[in-house]
Amino acid sequence: MVAKELRHAIVGCGVISKVHAQCLKFIEGSRLVGVVDIVRDRAKQLGDDHKVGWFTDRDKMLKETRPDVIHVCTPSGNHHEIAVWAAQKGLHCFCEKPMDVTLEAMDMIEEAFKKSGTRYGGCFMNRFNIPSQLIKMAVDSGRFGRLTTATAQCMWWRSQEYYDSGQWRGTWELDGGGCLMNQAVHYVDLLQWLVGSPVKSIRAYTGLLAHERIAVEDTAVAILKFESGVLGVIHGSTASYPGPHGTVELCGDKGNATYEGKITRWEFAEKQPHDEIIRRTGGQPEGAKNPTAGTGSDPAALGSYHVMFVESFKEFTTAIRTGQPNQLDPAEHRKAVEIILGIYESARRGGEEVTLPLDKRSMPVPLSLPPECKLTNPKREALPKAMVAFAKAQGGGKKGGATKAPKAAAKKTARKGKR
Repeated sequence: MVAKELRHAIVGCGVISKVHAQCLKFIEGSRLVGVVDIVRDRAKQLGDDHKVGWFTDRDKMLKETRPDVIHVCTPSGNHHEIAVWAAQKGLHCFCEKPMDVTLEAMDMIEEAFKKSGTRYGGCFMNRFNIPSQLIKMAVDSGRFGRLTTATAQCMWWRSQEYYDSGQWRGTWELDGGGCLMNQAVHYVDLLQWLVGSPVKSIRAYTGLLAHERIAVEDTAVAILKFESGVLGVIHGSTASYPGPHGTVELCGDKGNATYEGKITRWEFAEKQPHDEIIRRTGGQPEGAKNPTAGTGSDPAALGSYHVMFVESFKEFTTAIRTGQPNQLDPAEHRKAVEIILGIYESARRGGEEVTLPLDKRSMPVPLSLPPECKLTNPKREALPKAMVAFAKAQGGGKKGGATKAPKAAAKKTARKGKR
């Protein structure tokens, strides 16, 4: 039996938590009741801004605010800890992207919610944008004919100051990767969702080409084979000044379409009456702003992404109330992460082909392996400190010099707000 009012609490009070707090105001029958962060000032600021209780201890928050839904807005490699805690407490959970950064952690989340009977929802808000839904409907109705190629590009820019702004940024332990896991993950999810066929194999390369003092990639390219036969390309970067665009393009033998927050190309062999309207408006309501404007260079410039967040929250809360399945359950939320982990594994092997689903028994132990995990293959080797060339541990780099090791620094920030 679902309570008349759904009470929400946010764990992790970084940049993205502000969007969650603001968008919850537009969800009928939902109310934000509390926020928590181990950094007192962050928790107090968000709590005061939205006139709710703020805490530095999540169990105290739980006792005093009695939420029904936990929003996970902590660093990526910490998502499993908060999500599993929510499941064990009998709470629903809405988790920011990515689901987590290892297969082991995602397995823990999936198992926890099977046991709890409560609902898990993942955040990939681009799926709830009208233009992307129009492309999905065109795929499902056969307007593309035989899909042949699918490409995703996330050509964004993040300054060195961005990576230096938090000790957890740019670490394998808590960031879980670089431009792919934290920026391009949205487009990776959109690509695989639109194609509608599992990825069969991957070849990839990654590099750290324009930043210092981080252990992860700022540039990556990958070639995908889907089970349906579609060939795909993923190109991600946070080293592309000034952050020109993020796109997903689908091509078939009867049509093609391009998504850049709105539809910028819409051409099909068999015409339909609404095609001209879609080309003129980009598939958006008249007067709507492009939701991707600004995000290529500024992680806080979410603009009209708020509309997509509201729609994703609505879908999740409706599922809780009705008992119907929600779109981004654990099995669906993990798909983009597994593709990215496959890219990293191929890059680690020098571009060798890697098949999906991934077999964690044959992969190195990730630095971010949850301590609760028991290795199915104790002979697995440890993942090297980095999968790209960098001189952080030796005190090298162009300007950087030695800093604290990523893992040691990451432990201190394990629950700070993300992005």
